[in-house]
Amino acid sequence: VGQTLQRLGLQARLQHADAAHPQAWWDGEPFDAVLLDAPCSGSGVGRRHPDIRWLRRPADIAALARQQDELLLALWPLVKPGGRLLYATCSWFHAEGQQRIDAFLQRPQAADAVRDPASPGHLSGLPDNGARMGELHPSSPSPSPPPGADGFYYALLHKRT
Repeated sequence: VGQTLQRLGLQARLQHADAAHPQAWWDGEPFDAVLLDAPCSGSGVGRRHPDIRWLRRPADIAALARQQDELLLALWPLVKPGGRLLYATCSWFHAEGQQRIDAFLQRPQAADAVRDPASPGHLSGLPDNGARMGELHPSSPSPSPPPGADGFYYALLHKRT
C-alpha cells in the first residue's frame, strides 16, 4: 500500500496493528476511511492457489465468519462521521461476503451505517456471475469456481454524519 501511494503521489496514514483490538493502538482520532481486507477462506483465488481446496474445511467458514464479524464491529467505531469502510474478501462464499454485511447492518452498533448502492458485492470476471454465484455454497469444502476467474466481495459502507 505504501509503495502504491508513493507511486501515485498520494499520502495516507497507514496503521499496522491488530484490528480486532484497536484499544491497544488507536489514538482516538477517527479515520476518514478504513480498508478491512478481512481474513477469509481464499476460495476466490483457488485458480491461482489450488491447494486451498484441500486446506479448507467446512468448519473454517464459520470460524472465519465470526472473525469477520468481530473485525467489522471493532473497526466501525474508528470511522469518522461522513467516513467510509470498505469491506473486502477474496471468497466466493456468501457467508464471507453478503451475509456478513447483512448481519452487520442489522446490529445496533451499525445504526449509522449505509451500504453504498454502487458496491459491487460478489464479483468474478464472467458475464454469468450471478448464475454461478448461486451455485456455490459454503457447506462445500471444495468450491468449484469457473475456470480462469477469481472471485471477490466488496461492500462500501458510509457512516452517516
